[in-house]
Amino acid sequence: MEIREVNKDDDINEICNVYLQSWKVAYKGIIPQHYLDHICKEQWYRSLQNDSRKSIVMLENNKIIGTSSYSFSRDEDRKEYGEIISIYILPEYCHKGYGKYLLNASINGLRNMGFSHVFLWVLEGNDIARAFYQKNGFTYDNTIKQCLFADTILNELRYVKHM
Repeated sequence: MEIREVNKDDDINEICNVYLQSWKVAYKGIIPQHYLDHICKEQWYRSLQNDSRKSIVMLENNKIIGTSSYSFSRDEDRKEYGEIISIYILPEYCHKGYGKYLLNASINGLRNMGFSHVFLWVLEGNDIARAFYQKNGFTYDNTIKQCLFADTILNELRYVKHM
């Protein structure tokens, strides 16, 4: 297994496919199914090319099996924090310990950027992700924001960790 920053030689379609496949499994029963049925991997192209965030990939046998993005905080009330924007792993590689490696690589990346605190957002109904982050030292800070998916308002919960 290898974890490294995304580079110009990486196939962006392969990275976007990790997002697509992960969303269809992780958010089933949380995000409306008709939304999940119609998402396309191209929706992640722009964010992967955003210079204000760092994106990393996890490879196994030269295949991209996971990805994560992190950056300076996008939340006004947590400007002194680094933010983990996303962590996704292909469904067939989930529950095998890979997530912890990707999470730690993102935390270390933020530490190298000078942060000693980190936060991330998790959909309220994503109990598996919430348990994963809690197991890895994150705590819910009682902050909720709402997001819209196909005319359905969902809550995101903010989790924080002091490194």
